[in-house]
Amino acid sequence: MYTVIFGCGRVGSHVAGALSSEGHSVVVVDRDPVAFKQLPAGFSGFTLVRNASEFDVMEDAKVREADLVVAATQDDNLNLMLASFARDLLGVNQVIARVFDLSSKAVGEALGITISCSTELVGRSIMAQIRGDEAK
Repeated sequence: MYTVIFGCGRVGSHVAGALSSEGHSVVVVDRDPVAFKQLPAGFSGFTLVRNASEFDVMEDAKVREADLVVAATQDDNLNLMLASFARDLLGVNQVIARVFDLSSKAVGEALGITISCSTELVGRSIMAQIRGDEAK
Protein backbone atom coordinates (compact mmCIF):
# COMPACT_ATOMS: atom_id res chain seq x y z
CA MET A 1 0.00 0.00 0.00
CA TYR A 2 1.27 3.47 -0.92
CA THR A 3 0.49 6.11 1.72
CA VAL A 4 1.11 9.84 1.85
CA ILE A 5 1.07 11.42 5.30
CA PHE A 6 0.89 15.18 5.71
CA GLY A 7 2.39 16.26 9.01
CA CYS A 8 5.23 14.62 10.89
CA GLY A 9 4.27 15.44 14.46
CA ARG A 10 3.51 12.82 17.07
CA VAL A 11 0.56 11.33 15.16
CA GLY A 12 1.99 11.50 11.65
CA SER A 13 5.35 10.05 12.68
CA HIS A 14 3.65 7.27 14.66
CA VAL A 15 1.42 6.25 11.75
CA ALA A 16 4.33 6.51 9.29
CA GLY A 17 6.52 4.30 11.48
CA ALA A 18 3.78 1.71 11.98
CA LEU A 19 2.97 1.48 8.26
CA SER A 20 6.65 1.38 7.33
CA SER A 21 7.29 -1.45 9.80
CA GLU A 22 4.47 -3.40 8.14
CA GLY A 23 6.25 -3.07 4.78
CA HIS A 24 4.11 -0.33 3.25
CA SER A 25 5.52 2.41 1.03
CA VAL A 26 5.21 5.72 2.89
CA VAL A 27 5.94 9.35 2.03
CA VAL A 28 5.79 11.89 4.86
CA VAL A 29 5.41 15.58 4.04
CA ASP A 30 6.26 18.32 6.53
CA ARG A 31 7.46 21.89 6.10
CA ASP A 32 9.93 21.55 9.00
CA PRO A 33 12.88 19.23 8.30
CA VAL A 34 13.48 18.87 12.04
CA ALA A 35 10.07 17.18 12.37
CA PHE A 36 11.42 14.09 10.62
CA LYS A 37 13.61 13.37 13.66
CA GLN A 38 10.42 12.01 15.26
CA LEU A 39 10.30 9.14 12.77
CA PRO A 40 11.42 5.84 14.29
CA ALA A 41 14.90 4.55 13.52
CA GLY A 42 13.55 1.76 11.30
CA PHE A 43 11.48 4.06 9.08
CA SER A 44 12.12 3.01 5.48
CA GLY A 45 9.92 5.51 3.68
CA PHE A 46 10.62 8.88 2.14
CA THR A 47 10.38 12.40 3.48
CA LEU A 48 9.48 15.53 1.58
CA VAL A 49 10.19 18.99 3.00
CA ARG A 50 7.28 21.01 1.65
CA ASN A 51 4.44 23.19 2.80
CA ALA A 52 1.29 21.07 2.57
CA SER A 53 -0.83 24.12 1.74
CA GLU A 54 0.80 24.45 -1.69
CA PHE A 55 -1.22 22.53 -4.25
CA ASP A 56 1.79 21.29 -6.25
CA VAL A 57 2.98 19.38 -3.17
CA MET A 58 0.33 16.79 -4.00
CA GLU A 59 1.97 16.22 -7.36
CA ASP A 60 5.45 16.03 -5.81
CA ALA A 61 4.23 13.47 -3.25
CA LYS A 62 2.46 11.50 -6.01
CA VAL A 63 -0.85 11.67 -4.16
CA ARG A 64 -2.73 10.63 -7.30
CA GLU A 65 -1.04 7.20 -6.99
CA ALA A 66 -1.72 6.82 -3.26
CA ASP A 67 -3.97 4.17 -1.78
CA LEU A 68 -4.27 6.19 1.42
CA VAL A 69 -3.76 9.83 2.44
CA VAL A 70 -3.55 10.82 6.09
CA ALA A 71 -3.77 14.54 6.83
CA ALA A 72 -2.29 15.00 10.31
CA THR A 73 -0.94 18.53 10.40
CA GLN A 74 -1.64 20.85 13.33
CA ASP A 75 -4.30 22.73 11.31
CA ASP A 76 -7.82 21.30 11.16
CA ASN A 77 -8.81 23.35 8.10
CA LEU A 78 -5.69 22.33 6.21
CA ASN A 79 -6.30 18.69 7.06
CA LEU A 80 -9.87 18.87 5.79
CA MET A 81 -8.72 20.61 2.61
CA LEU A 82 -5.96 18.07 1.97
CA ALA A 83 -8.33 15.14 2.48
CA SER A 84 -10.98 16.71 0.24
CA PHE A 85 -8.51 17.47 -2.55
CA ALA A 86 -6.94 14.03 -2.39
CA ARG A 87 -10.31 12.31 -2.59
CA ASP A 88 -12.33 14.61 -4.83
CA LEU A 89 -9.71 15.99 -7.21
CA LEU A 90 -7.13 13.22 -7.29
CA GLY A 91 -9.29 10.14 -6.80
CA VAL A 92 -7.71 8.69 -3.66
CA ASN A 93 -10.21 6.18 -2.24
CA GLN A 94 -9.16 6.26 1.40
CA VAL A 95 -8.47 9.56 3.13
CA ILE A 96 -8.34 10.31 6.84
CA ALA A 97 -8.17 13.77 8.39
CA ARG A 98 -7.07 14.25 11.97
CA VAL A 99 -8.80 17.20 13.65
CA PHE A 100 -8.80 18.69 17.14
CA ASP A 101 -12.01 20.71 17.19
CA LEU A 102 -15.39 18.99 17.42
CA SER A 103 -16.87 21.53 14.99
CA SER A 104 -14.18 20.55 12.46
CA LYS A 105 -15.19 16.93 12.99
CA ALA A 106 -18.77 17.83 12.08
CA VAL A 107 -17.64 19.69 8.94
CA GLY A 108 -15.46 16.77 7.85
CA GLU A 109 -18.21 14.25 8.40
CA ALA A 110 -20.65 16.45 6.43
CA LEU A 111 -18.12 16.33 3.58
CA GLY A 112 -17.97 12.54 3.84
CA ILE A 113 -14.38 12.46 5.04
CA THR A 114 -13.18 9.88 7.53
CA ILE A 115 -12.27 11.85 10.65
CA SER A 116 -10.08 11.08 13.63
CA CYS A 117 -10.81 13.68 16.31
CA SER A 118 -8.10 13.78 18.98
CA THR A 119 -10.31 15.68 21.41
CA GLU A 120 -13.11 13.15 21.16
CA LEU A 121 -10.81 10.11 21.40
CA VAL A 122 -8.97 11.38 24.47
CA GLY A 123 -12.22 12.53 26.05
CA ARG A 124 -13.75 9.08 25.57
CA SER A 125 -10.67 7.43 27.06
CA ILE A 126 -10.72 9.67 30.12
CA MET A 127 -14.44 9.09 30.66
CA ALA A 128 -13.91 5.33 30.39
CA GLN A 129 -11.20 5.56 33.03
CA ILE A 130 -13.43 7.67 35.29
CA ARG A 131 -16.22 5.12 34.97
CA GLY A 132 -13.86 2.18 35.37
CA ASP A 133 -14.86 0.70 32.02
CA GLU A 134 -12.80 -2.33 31.07
CA ALA A 135 -12.93 -1.65 27.33
CA LYS A 136 -10.97 1.52 26.74
